[in-house]
Amino acid sequence: MKKVGKNLNLKMVAAIALCSFSVVAVVVSTVAWFTAFRTKRSDAGMKIYTPDKIFKKMTIHEIVNIDYANVKYSFDKDPIATATYNTSTGQVETSENFTIEMDTYNDLEQNHPVLMLVELADTITATSDDPITVYASSTNTEYFGVPDESGNPKNEILREGNPLSSVVAFYTKAYTTAELNNASITTATTYDFPIAELDNTSGFTRETFSTFDDTTMEFIGFTQNKRLWGTETATVNYIAIICDYYRPAIEFVYSTYLSEEVLEDTIYFTCDWSMVI
Repeated sequence: MKKVGKNLNLKMVAAIALCSFSVVAVVVSTVAWFTAFRTKRSDAGMKIYTPDKIFKKMTIHEIVNIDYANVKYSFDKDPIATATYNTSTGQVETSENFTIEMDTYNDLEQNHPVLMLVELADTITATSDDPITVYASSTNTEYFGVPDESGNPKNEILREGNPLSSVVAFYTKAYTTAELNNASITTATTYDFPIAELDNTSGFTRETFSTFDDTTMEFIGFTQNKRLWGTETATVNYIAIICDYYRPAIEFVYSTYLSEEVLEDTIYFTCDWSMVI
């Protein structure tokens, strides 16, 4: 496999604007329960599904600083977009710009995350009968960049519309209100979270649809449905979901399509996955 140079500016931009996002909070086994879902489609294309009295709010936050010395991300505390459950109408109301965009991928600046912060209506304690889980499901059935038997690209790489699930990574962790409001995380202007890739005590769980060997960088496989995080014991008020690029997957794409002229342009990925909490 060809190696990607360490000083390349790999021009990838991801837009998470067409996802469906379901908030269930506590898993319930009966099918009839799902008929209680309310739905609201925003102008931006993102959908939120929620049952009454569980989901309160989801806010989207941009990265403002990556502090490698102190191993932390700082996200702007003021959200760029908000979805709020209206108890009087039973609907989720979203701001007009309810989208998520990850900045251009740069090989020298390896992290380009955005934060989705979900607030539940009440503090919920998970049990073995009612666990709290976060799932993601891709409409794509295979890793986008995988080559065919001859070693040639199996799928055409496009100027835009490539499946984001092939190159996205999720970092998920739950908090109580007190934990989130701790001075080590919440300041007057930012939410500061440990960089999960660099801090093995961060508590964030990393999951990806595509999987690579961390040592050899060889492709292992693609999972269409992914359990991102879950607990059967924790008390939860907030769930932080950080979306970022999955570096091995991007490097594999660029090595597979190295001769393609389209790589001279910015490559756009769009969301092809839905989420359930």
